[in-house]
Amino acid sequence: MGHWSPRCPVKGLRCLKCHRRHNTSLHSSKEEMRGKLLEVNRKSLNPPLRSETVGGEKETASSPPRTQFSSCIQCNNSKLIVLGTAVVPVFDREGKVNSIRILVDSGSMVSVISEEAAKRLKLPRFPYHGLLLGLSKTHIKGPKTWVQCTVSPLQSPNNILMTQAVVLPRIAGPLPSVTLPSEVRDELSDLLLANPAFDQPTSMDMLLGMDLFPLILTGERRSLPRSNLIALKYIFGWIVLGSCSNAAVPYSISN
Repeated sequence: MGHWSPRCPVKGLRCLKCHRRHNTSLHSSKEEMRGKLLEVNRKSLNPPLRSETVGGEKETASSPPRTQFSSCIQCNNSKLIVLGTAVVPVFDREGKVNSIRILVDSGSMVSVISEEAAKRLKLPRFPYHGLLLGLSKTHIKGPKTWVQCTVSPLQSPNNILMTQAVVLPRIAGPLPSVTLPSEVRDELSDLLLANPAFDQPTSMDMLLGMDLFPLILTGERRSLPRSNLIALKYIFGWIVLGSCSNAAVPYSISN
């Protein structure tokens, strides 16, 4: 049965080629990995044209299904709502790794990537015909395309994840909206963070939605009593989220 390397029942198992914690049969060299990614990109240039009927209208299977897009919200007069962020390796069109800042949003039915990040990765684009809705069912207007993104967690390089991400001008404003109190980082000194700069306001390149959420959450968690935040373990590392006291936080909503 498939399992993550930290949960392997065979103690002391090491790859004979790279000496990492996986079976030798699972080893993939950088050249092999790049070849696989180039093949994925090649196939994505000619997506299948199988038609399906959705809501009485025809849609090709080359497009993601019609779904709703959930906006990110930060608002409170006395507390800062901390949304989960990470820095993950995403492959560009040539199979090279790029560090992409992501927002993890289990409330979004689609994954989204910013225009700037999509240009940086130079991935093939395809028309997106689905309906995107933000807060209060507000339509997100304008021409939209989607790209196929390939993500490889640093701790599990052989576990490649792929998602069809809709390209939008921007994901959200800088997250968090203000620098978090230093006490928050003090509570996390022994954890491998998915985003080492999680406490500093930074723009986001990509949003990972519910299509990948069940595949990246490991189930481990830790409560941070002093800041009232929670750290959850993902395949990218530990991600911090929740609410912490900060009377100086302005009221803001990011679409």
